[in-house]
Amino acid sequence: RVFSRTEIMQACFDNQAVLERTIDSHVSHLRRKLEGADAAGLLTNVRGVGYRLEAEA
Repeated sequence: RVFSRTEIMQACFDNQAVLERTIDSHVSHLRRKLEGADAAGLLTNVRGVGYRLEAEA
């Protein structure tokens, strides 16, 4: 399933004023951590839609 930035913001920040770019920043940091754990490619973006976790990297 693909999650939009809006869905992620609503689930994580509970009605706080958050910019969509904040989600991009957090995803970037998460990707770096996943790469360090040999799980690169697990978190992908779907252009114009949002983000998806892949079953296999």
